[in-house]
Amino acid sequence: MFDQKIINTLIFSASIATFGYFISNGLIHFNSAHVKSVDVKGIGEKTIKANQVFWTIVFESEGKTFDEARAKFHKDTEALSLFMKNQNFSTEDFSFSPPVPSIKTESRYDSKLQKDVVTNSKHVINSKLILQSNNVDKVATAAKQTTTLLDKGIKMVNENHHNYGTREANPRYILTAFDQYRPALLAEAVQSARNMASKLAQDAGAKVGSIIKANQGTFSISNPMSSNDPEEASIMKKVRVVSHLTYELS
Repeated sequence: MFDQKIINTLIFSASIATFGYFISNGLIHFNSAHVKSVDVKGIGEKTIKANQVFWTIVFESEGKTFDEARAKFHKDTEALSLFMKNQNFSTEDFSFSPPVPSIKTESRYDSKLQKDVVTNSKHVINSKLILQSNNVDKVATAAKQTTTLLDKGIKMVNENHHNYGTREANPRYILTAFDQYRPALLAEAVQSARNMASKLAQDAGAKVGSIIKANQGTFSISNPMSSNDPEEASIMKKVRVVSHLTYELS
């Protein structure tokens, strides 16, 4: 049975820290006497669904002239708006960023003229569809249908305006409802640490006493499906806390 006073202290320490993926490892000293002790690490883990999602689709409309690019831009925004409507989103759920027109040129080096010569140019208008929602399942379902945007002739690009198809049009899933899970995770971590301390003490022919010192724990959120993919790419999150505790041995 873990010490509830320790749990309450850890929860209080964690709650005053700035929210983030990591919390500082401030040590809390409970006994400065020189006694036999054991240092152990406790782990608490839970898989939790994200409660917020951000979805940005960057697109690029092109034309040989500005008027052609403008017409394509209006066609693309209408197609994107219809796509969102077909996915049961209202016009209040999403917005478009201001269009940014530019001219892209292609050139080659002319050895006779000894300079670059423009061989082709086109007018381009860039914009973004931006959506923020708490309905993560609804967005996840819609995101699977983005290949239909390619069939509509919409050129999706990344922030650097490079072609990427649909891969980087994936939503970013965020877990903000974090505080409600802190107490249970800290309790699990402390219980895990005490179980380890009890096992080590048993092997040494000793008994575990009270906690001498403990830290408030390091919290992290990661992608449970792949360690190589960004955490925000997964709708599910693996939340983990690691606490280090020192127990007195007798």
